[in-house]
Amino acid sequence: MKTIMLTNNELCSLTKFYLSNDIFHCESEIYRLDLKRIEKRYKIGNSDLLLKKYSNYLNKKEIETKIANVSKLANYYDQLNIRELNIPRYKVMVGKDFIGFALNEIKEARNLGSILYSEDVSINAKIYYLYNVGNLIDKVLKQNIFEFNFGDLHEYNFVVDNENLVYAIDLDDIYLKSNIPKRSRYLLQSSIDYFPNKYRKYSTRIVYPDDNTDLLCYNIMILNCLLNDNIIYYDLTSFQEYIMYLKYLGFGANILNSFSRLYSSNDNINPYSYLDEIPLANALYAEKSGFEKWKKVYTL
Repeated sequence: MKTIMLTNNELCSLTKFYLSNDIFHCESEIYRLDLKRIEKRYKIGNSDLLLKKYSNYLNKKEIETKIANVSKLANYYDQLNIRELNIPRYKVMVGKDFIGFALNEIKEARNLGSILYSEDVSINAKIYYLYNVGNLIDKVLKQNIFEFNFGDLHEYNFVVDNENLVYAIDLDDIYLKSNIPKRSRYLLQSSIDYFPNKYRKYSTRIVYPDDNTDLLCYNIMILNCLLNDNIIYYDLTSFQEYIMYLKYLGFGANILNSFSRLYSSNDNINPYSYLDEIPLANALYAEKSGFEKWKKVYTL
């Protein structure tokens, strides 16, 4: 992976880049790299680059892991040929100090999490974006260049550009088998404890990422969007009741099977090709309020 060297003066003169309020980046600050200053030095093409500069609180091991993750992705970028992965292109150093990565700017980026939970976005549009996420996950899990998993896969790690294309971001936290697993937003639920051979624990509330966990997280993304709530806090009984409610609303057998497999001993599947089994006319009733009304009648 190539390196961009900046002086302290050059770093201090960079313009801070403000992401929209719905894009979270607590461990870093973003700056616009002035190509006029460095394009001749590094023969960089016509792309707008941003600097993701890490906060000082990251420890040495965390920094080393991020560099190893991104370097591997960058080295196989052309072979992977998955353009929806916004893989950083350069390491950025000031003297001997690593400060972050340079990556392509995604124009007018909107966070997918905010889109999925917005009342102003149609269910058709939400399904379209979820389909594209699922298609991206399918490409990653089926590629045979080298093995990796998203690990902490959730809707806030995807953005949508001004052409409605979906990109995965924060790829410095992918999981390689040589890594120590980290805590993940959707791998905290106690329900996975019932299936230790399927979801392998590393320590309390930390699971080894693999294809099953990535697909668990993707299925949860879909369910949370439908429910407009976080289903990982539902116990097994409530989860199964919600799947029954979706069947009552007319959801198709294939997508219901994908949801049901999450808490079974069977391997998870990618339901992106079954999203057309969501009955659009009844999708709004899948929200928590509709489920609770149905459950009161169902449990009588």
